[in-house]
Amino acid sequence: MTADTIFSLIKDHFTTSLMGIIMLALLFSIAYFLVYKKLLRGTASISIKPTIVTFMLVGYILMVLGVTVFSRGSYYAGSIDLTLFSSYVEAWNEFSVKSWQFVILNIVMFLPLGILLPLLQDRFKHAAWTLAAAILFTLAIETFQYFTGFGVFEVDDLFNNTLGAIIGYGMTMSVLKVRNKRLWPTIGYLSPLLLTLLAFGIVFGTYSLKEFGNLSIAPTKKVNMNETTIILDVFFNGETDSATPVYQVSPYSHAEALEEVKELLINKNIDPHEINEDIYTETGVYTLQSEPYYSVWFEFKDGSYRYNEGLDFEDNVMPKDTDQEILIQKLSEFGITPLDQTNFHQLDTGRYEWTADLLEKDGQLIDGTLTVEYYSDDSIKSIEQSMITYDKVIDKRLKSEQKAFNQLMEGSFYPYAEHYDKIEIKELNVTYVLDSKGFYQPVYAFKSIVDGNELDLLIPAL
Repeated sequence: MTADTIFSLIKDHFTTSLMGIIMLALLFSIAYFLVYKKLLRGTASISIKPTIVTFMLVGYILMVLGVTVFSRGSYYAGSIDLTLFSSYVEAWNEFSVKSWQFVILNIVMFLPLGILLPLLQDRFKHAAWTLAAAILFTLAIETFQYFTGFGVFEVDDLFNNTLGAIIGYGMTMSVLKVRNKRLWPTIGYLSPLLLTLLAFGIVFGTYSLKEFGNLSIAPTKKVNMNETTIILDVFFNGETDSATPVYQVSPYSHAEALEEVKELLINKNIDPHEINEDIYTETGVYTLQSEPYYSVWFEFKDGSYRYNEGLDFEDNVMPKDTDQEILIQKLSEFGITPLDQTNFHQLDTGRYEWTADLLEKDGQLIDGTLTVEYYSDDSIKSIEQSMITYDKVIDKRLKSEQKAFNQLMEGSFYPYAEHYDKIEIKELNVTYVLDSKGFYQPVYAFKSIVDGNELDLLIPAL
């Protein structure tokens, strides 16, 4: 779940939480003023601070339940992940804003619990009580998700949520101790926050010093290979491989992406000022609310995009076959010219694709596909451009093929599964994968038959 999704869910459930607080306040008012004060002639007065904190805590709990439980369908029945810190390893491998947002938001989400509990009752000023409450609350959520299928039971969620509550507890207690002119205990109460910030600082600092980025194909867990049958149809070289190029693609700024979109739509008689721009962490979504409707999903990291033009169903526009020459002519209207060295083939009625498979040209590497859809009104209404040009930056020696195979035998490869019965390795090639810093890194691809299915098992080669 991305930060954008979570913030959207919080916004959606804020009204529900507010209504819950209002209903609680109404019921409390009836119980206190009508029943207790008027009917029972009670004399005790209301303590304002605990009442306000209680209402805030109820609203917070409703918000958390809305985001973590009631915003999902029952898709994860019986799903469980007991590997501690697996979400951190995954975030490290991907090292994107989105991946770290997921980890950090799971911590931040429980800050209010730790902040409010010590203000609610004095017993929660003891760390053990707040810790126990946080563990029980998040354990209840994870258990409910497990049995209902509304989520995955994850040990990392227990850790992150509890850490967030302890940090919140420390923040509240540090303020209370400063008010009581006890300065030194403040450092102790703030230590969970300071240590967490230090840990994240070390992680991000280490990453910034790395020559290349991280690979999302790096395994977060190991496949259990104890009962896996391995059949080899290829010989592996035990020597370190010769120097192999590493390439790089320059990311696009928001302004550069918008200019690319404008160029794409330049022949559509569109006023650029009418383009709606929605910016997310790694993607820009550009739309035009017109007839027809236009949309472009643009990836900032490499400049790949998906262009779509709305279909005119009233005119019964349908996919239509054509030839390569007409497609090239139509693509020129978008400022796109397919390379001569690419492979052209038809995928389906009206759907065509150009493919470049690690094509080297003038110190650059061209890789990926360009897919278009042609329609009966003689227009292209869909373009998927993921044919990217990478610039060579340096030559690097690879680990030996034998070392890569040993890593495969240990179960450290992508894609991950709990267990494979039989792996027949047919061929070993070097391919490329984009890392988190925009470098196109070489990786070993073990072309295999895995439990009857063709599959490339990937291992980082540097």
